[in-house]
Amino acid sequence: MCELTGAAVSREAKQILKERGIEVIPDNLASSGGLLVSLSEMLQNSTGQVWDRQLEQQNLNDQLARSCAATREVARLHDVDLATASDILALRRMHALALYRDQLETLSAQLTGASAASALTNRCSCFRTMTRTAWLRPPSCMD
Repeated sequence: MCELTGAAVSREAKQILKERGIEVIPDNLASSGGLLVSLSEMLQNSTGQVWDRQLEQQNLNDQLARSCAATREVARLHDVDLATASDILALRRMHALALYRDQLETLSAQLTGASAASALTNRCSCFRTMTRTAWLRPPSCMD
């Protein structure tokens, strides 16, 4: 069952569904495919590129599969439903992103001149450049 809007399934209903072995897919996970396609279109439009549709579809499928697997693993580890696991995962990723941005700001403040980008890339293990084939992959520090 897909929960297609924020907290549309009550706690009591979730418990009944759990007892019946029916899994509720959280709305943020169920709607993420559309968001990723919109991001893909935005990136293509902003760079004037047209990407191979099969490559886009494969990237989308890979990202959705990774997201589902990560959410299921968090649910298993913490013995929670998928919606709670998805929230835990989102908070972890936001925390990692905040740390990543802080590290980038610190490093960029320390560096000057033409070698700044090169030094930043070498010193920050999470730094990644968006590429046509890797645009869906988050920095490794956000896994």
